[in-house]
Amino acid sequence: MKELLVKMGLWAEVRGPVSDHRPAPDPAAAREAGRLASLGQLTGGVAHDFNNLLAVISNFTAFIAEELQAAVDAGDERWLPVRRDVAQVEKATQRAIELTHHLLTFGRGEPAAPRPFDLNQVVQEVEELFHRSVGARIRMRVSLTPGLPLALADAGECEQVLLNLAVNARDAMPAGGTLAIETDDLVVGPDSLVAGPLPPGRYDRLRVSDTGEGMSPDVLDRLFEPYFTTKPGGTGLGMSLVHDIVTRAGGWLTVDSEPGLGTSVTVLLPTTEEAPGPEHAPRLRRSRAHRRSRAILLVEKDEAICEVARRILVSDGYRVETVADAGAAVAHPKKVDLLIVDAVLPGMLGRELADQVCEIRPGLRVLYMSGHARAVLAEQRALADGAAVLSKPFSAESLLDAVEAALRGVGRESVA
Repeated sequence: MKELLVKMGLWAEVRGPVSDHRPAPDPAAAREAGRLASLGQLTGGVAHDFNNLLAVISNFTAFIAEELQAAVDAGDERWLPVRRDVAQVEKATQRAIELTHHLLTFGRGEPAAPRPFDLNQVVQEVEELFHRSVGARIRMRVSLTPGLPLALADAGECEQVLLNLAVNARDAMPAGGTLAIETDDLVVGPDSLVAGPLPPGRYDRLRVSDTGEGMSPDVLDRLFEPYFTTKPGGTGLGMSLVHDIVTRAGGWLTVDSEPGLGTSVTVLLPTTEEAPGPEHAPRLRRSRAHRRSRAILLVEKDEAICEVARRILVSDGYRVETVADAGAAVAHPKKVDLLIVDAVLPGMLGRELADQVCEIRPGLRVLYMSGHARAVLAEQRALADGAAVLSKPFSAESLLDAVEAALRGVGRESVA
C-alpha cells in the first residue's frame, strides 16, 4: 500500500520517509486509483442522502429547543433538564453535519475552506469534549506551546482530524495508558530532514501519541486505505479522512508505531501571518413588514425538508407557496418574487425548471438548494456561474440569509 500511495502522489509517511523518487504510474496503481475514486463517489452519494436527513433533524430540533427555551424563560423550570438534553442533541447533530462535510471532501466533491485559526484553541475545545469519554484508566496529557503561528486550513476539518486520532489512541489502550497531545511549530528549510514535498516555511506541528498496542507492519501498510479497519463494526474511514484532510491542506502526516510500543501520529499544517476573518458576514436583513410583501414559491421533492423551509420562512414573515414537482411549479398561477428549487429534481434539473418558470415570469429571482457537492452539480451542468445556492443541511439563519441575498440579486443566476 505504501508503494501505491507514492505512485498516486499522496503525501503521507508511514514508518519512515517516503522516497522523493516517483515511478511512473503502472496499470495496477491506475486500477487501484480508479477503485478508490469509485469509493469516493459512493461516499459522496451517501453523504448527500445524510445531508437531507440532517436538514430535517437539525431544524426540527431547533424548533423544539426554541419552545423549551421559551418555557424556561417564562419561569417553568421543569423543562430546564429537557432543554439541556436537547442542547446535547443539537451539538451531536452539528458534529454529524461536519462529518458529512468531511465525507464530501473525501469524495473529492467539495472543496475545503482554508482559513487562519488557532491550533491550540482547537486542541483545547477537543480536550474538553473528549476528556469525559476517555475513562478513568486513561491519563490525558496535553502540552501546548504558546504563541503558535495561525494554521491555514479548515478549522472544522482539523478538529475532526484530532478527534479521529484521539479516538484511535483511546481504542488502542483497552487496559489503560497515556494519551498525549502536543503542539509546537517547525521551520522547514530547503535542506530539512522532513520527508516529502513540503515547501520551505513555518508549520504548526500536532502530535497525538498513545502507550497502547501499536500496529503491525501489515496494518501500517493499509492504514490510509478507505474502508480498511481492524475494529469490529468500524467504518474504516477515520484515517482515510485524516490523511485526505491533511494532504489537501498542504500538510504532512507521519505515523510511527511498533507492536506493544504504542503509536505516535504527527501532523504538520502550513501557517499564515494573516489575521483570522469574521466567522459570519454581517447580516443585512430588511424589516418584517417588508418581508410580508414578498412571495416565495418553494419546489422541493422531500416533504420533510419542504415543511422545515416553509416554517422558517413563514415565521420570518414571508408568504410561501409549496409544490412538489416541476409541472405544478410551471402552472402555479400566483405572482411570486423568488423561486426556491432543489438543484436536482426527479427527471430534470432545477435549472431547467427555472428556465421554464423564468420564461413565463421574466425577472424572477432564483435560489437553488442542494445536498450535492458543487463539483457534482458542475459536472451535471445543473448550475450557471453566479447561481445562488444554499447547501443542505441548512439552518434557519443560513436559509433566511440566502433568501435575503437572492431577493437583493446577490449571486443570482442570470436566466436568458
